[in-house]
This record gives sequence, C-alpha cells and structure tokens, in this order.
Amino acid sequence: MRQRMDRWADKHGLSEGRLHVLFQLMGSPDRMLPLGELADQLDVSPRNITGLIDHLERDGLVERVDDPDDRRSIHARLTQAGAKVLQGLRAEGLKWQTSVTTGLSDDELEQLRHACLRLVENMSGVPVAVGETA
Repeated sequence: MRQRMDRWADKHGLSEGRLHVLFQLMGSPDRMLPLGELADQLDVSPRNITGLIDHLERDGLVERVDDPDDRRSIHARLTQAGAKVLQGLRAEGLKWQTSVTTGLSDDELEQLRHACLRLVENMSGVPVAVGETA
C-alpha cells in the first residue's frame, strides 16, 4: 500500500511528504499553521519542513505568511490552487479506497478499522477510543 501511495502521489507531482503537508494544512484552522508546529505534527525536522514548503510554494500550492504577532514566526497557508488539488486527490483517493475494500462485509470492515486503530495506538502510545477516528 505504501508503494501504491508513493506512485499515486508521484503521479500528481507530489512526494508523500508534500502530500502530508497539504493534508495537515487542509485540516487546520484557516488552512494555516506555523512551520514549527507543522514539523512537530508530521514528526520531521524544521529543515525538512522548509524544503517541503519551498517545493509546494514553488508549485503555487502553499504560501508563506508572516505572523503579525511574532515577527520570528512564519506560517504556511494552503492556497486556493492547493485546495483544488486536494479536492481532486481526495475524490480519487476515496475511489481507490473503495476499490481496495470491495468484497469485505460490514463486519470485516469494522474489524479492519479496529485493527488499524490498535496499530495507531501501538505506534503513538495514545489510546484511540473505538468511536473516534484516527
């Protein structure tokens, strides 16, 4: 699945890291995050985030915004072009996910969901309640 995701991202001119940045920004308030917080959320170095943002900014998908309250802080913000790319990717991704789970019963899908949540708990050390999504 990891190889398939890498190929899928590459098909759209994105690395997996850049794709993760876009999804983090899409889910954040005002579609904007400080670069340091973005690095923390993605568990990468500040240097890595800088490179990812450089590429996304060059492609017009993200822009850097100065923090008006802290001149030392810079935020990354998803552009309209970036949001449009993500909408297309999300629709394509849902179609792919549906094809991957074709033939699984509701019970099997529920078991798969619980197993995946357990994996998230094991990797993060943070309990995920059954009713929550990871």
